[in-house]
Amino acid sequence: MRNKNMIDAVKNFVEYDMRVSLEEIMLALNLSYRTVTSILKDDLGLSKCAAKWLANQLTKANKINRILLAKSIQKAYFEKGRASLDSIGASIKFMVQERRAKQMVIPLFDNKGLIYHQYDPLGININSTYFSKGISNFMSNFRSKTPVMQKITARSIGLIG
Repeated sequence: MRNKNMIDAVKNFVEYDMRVSLEEIMLALNLSYRTVTSILKDDLGLSKCAAKWLANQLTKANKINRILLAKSIQKAYFEKGRASLDSIGASIKFMVQERRAKQMVIPLFDNKGLIYHQYDPLGININSTYFSKGISNFMSNFRSKTPVMQKITARSIGLIG
């Protein structure tokens, strides 16, 4: 059972150090794992992100905005010459189709909407070198859109080793 004193104690503990772990809270306040997680997530509305407890800032409007943006990107991409089932005259049942390569799309959002999206070329191998270049491209794009992030690098936030 949770009570107001427990919730206040966990809240004060997290406000003092946002990087505190669940185990540290459990040991310091002598509470169970389930009690601490339910207080943090249900009562305080916090979630663990990049080793910090942060408030969930995504509202219903933000979620709807993300869905609409994703659908508009998808629509624009498929209108660029991709065939849809409506444009094919033959019956699907009798069609023989060769195996196709898959294309990777990386959309990245923040609480205001789409920050960055990247279509990776068909047939490319995604390895650590390619991924680190993609993260560097994202970080440069992200820094240009958010002046607060000018001093932060991909390595400092743990995206690349």
